[in-house]
Amino acid sequence: MDSLKKYFLNDKALSSKSWEELDQVVESRTEELLRTNARLESEIKERRATQEALQMQNSHLEALQEISIDIVSQLETKTLLRSIITKVGALLDSQDAYIALHDKEKNELNITVATGKYKHVLHNYFKPGEGACGRILNSGEPLLVKNYQNWEGKLDNVLYKDLNSLIGAPLKKGSETIGVLTFGFFNEKEIGEYELNLLSSFSKPAAIALSNANLMSELNMQLSEKEMVEKEKEEIYKQLLHSQKMEAIGTLAGGIAHDMNNILMAIQGNVSLLKLKSVNENPDYKRFNNISDLVASGSRLTRQILGFARGGKYKVESANVNTILHKTCNVFGRTRKNINIHENYTDKIWSINADKSQIEQVLLNLFVNAYHAMPGNGDIYINTENTILTDDDVALLMIEAGEYVKISIRDTGEGMSNEVMERVFEPFFTTKAMSECSGLGLASAYGIIKNHNGLINVESEERSGTTFNIYIPASGTYTNSQKSANFKKRIHGNEKILLIDDEDLVREICSEYLEELGYHNICVGSGKEGIEIYKLDSENIDMVIIDLVMPDMSGQETFEALKKINKDVKVLLSSGYSLKENAAKVLDQADFIQKPFNITDFSTKIREVLRNN
Repeated sequence: MDSLKKYFLNDKALSSKSWEELDQVVESRTEELLRTNARLESEIKERRATQEALQMQNSHLEALQEISIDIVSQLETKTLLRSIITKVGALLDSQDAYIALHDKEKNELNITVATGKYKHVLHNYFKPGEGACGRILNSGEPLLVKNYQNWEGKLDNVLYKDLNSLIGAPLKKGSETIGVLTFGFFNEKEIGEYELNLLSSFSKPAAIALSNANLMSELNMQLSEKEMVEKEKEEIYKQLLHSQKMEAIGTLAGGIAHDMNNILMAIQGNVSLLKLKSVNENPDYKRFNNISDLVASGSRLTRQILGFARGGKYKVESANVNTILHKTCNVFGRTRKNINIHENYTDKIWSINADKSQIEQVLLNLFVNAYHAMPGNGDIYINTENTILTDDDVALLMIEAGEYVKISIRDTGEGMSNEVMERVFEPFFTTKAMSECSGLGLASAYGIIKNHNGLINVESEERSGTTFNIYIPASGTYTNSQKSANFKKRIHGNEKILLIDDEDLVREICSEYLEELGYHNICVGSGKEGIEIYKLDSENIDMVIIDLVMPDMSGQETFEALKKINKDVKVLLSSGYSLKENAAKVLDQADFIQKPFNITDFSTKIREVLRNN
């Protein structure tokens, strides 16, 4: 301004009025410049505020995008919710947060995820209306507490003594509050509606994330259950196929044993009769004895086949497994001195109803199997115990729930592979040379135990030994009585006997047996013929011998028809075949002799029936 005045003074003189006008122009221009500067400063501030708001909005959008990605990619509930807390906490400048989920059954909130200073309250519970969390559950609306220490809903907890303020928002599925998201502020930071609105906006995707995670968890559970059901179905189907295969093989084996026993019966009968007509000095007498021994060997083989075929349970009585085991161990141990047998029996063992000789056969087969698995030497451990199998225990075992006696036989041998274990009970399957064993031992054991309504299974690993577990239904009695009749000489008689058998060779041999023993006999080939003869002459017929397995009319049906004619009829049943369950019931009412039998055993059994009946 001074330089401008000097310019004008040097130029020419100005009036006072002109100076005043000039001053006004300058002042006006100055004021205009000041206003322009003020507008520019205001615009700069507005633009800066807008830029900051845009930056914050971008940050929020980025966080929202990250959470959205988490919702799609991360469906493990706790991990996902912890991720949400971390991202929202970064915007709110707080990591002191927790999420409490609503348990509808108990109607309470459970803190499921907690971070920062709240991590110590994990699994704390809130009732509806209790504290900030409970109030949000009741109202279903966000909550802002600016001064927590003076708030009427303050909780008396040492954790909250330094809490300055908090905000919380409900996690909703539709109109239902399924949880609460809460952030606490332990510093002097001021929070207000902006922070509350920000939290509310992020609680919506958090709720969706929680719902999705819960749905996925439920779906995974259903898939797991479905997978378990499918596995159970597969296992049941596998068991069924195995059972059907074993049943089919058993039927075939039983049929073979039946025919074989009839052939052996004819051989045995002829040899027995030839021996009667020979003397010890006869050079052929020794050969007759050799033939008898071979027949006995063949009979033992067919007995094993019948055992696998689940038949031949002929003499059922109450038995003590400890006694049977100890006796069998002594017999086996005397011939296998290199094997150490360790016996551990439960004192008060339950009794079983069983054919003792067949249970002994099972045990001997298992001992022999263990011996072959321990070349050189080894140990066999035997345990017995009482056990109760529940419906769940027997779901895949095809036996009934109830009380069982368990026998465990463990060896320290070479063990089995899974492939061997799957086939171990199949007949004629063996890992040894056929010259060493027939492959019928374990198959026979399987059939006998199944025929006793029990279960036998195997546990094994290669180079870790093998354990066979046997479960036999308990009878509830404790009798150890054992009746036996062991006559070593032929007993003669003169009674009249009716013999019913469909096999010509068997009828012929038995007829000659009866004649040799002094009995009067009538032999017929069918049940119908036998019933007609018995109707006509029941008063003179002292006894009837019936083959159980016959075409057209079975031995059981024949027996029942005879009982209707004379309820006190004396009957001896015979068979070389496996007995079905209904046929086996007949044995409770009559005596039995198994084919093949020699004349001495036949004579003893006849006198026993005539005397006892």
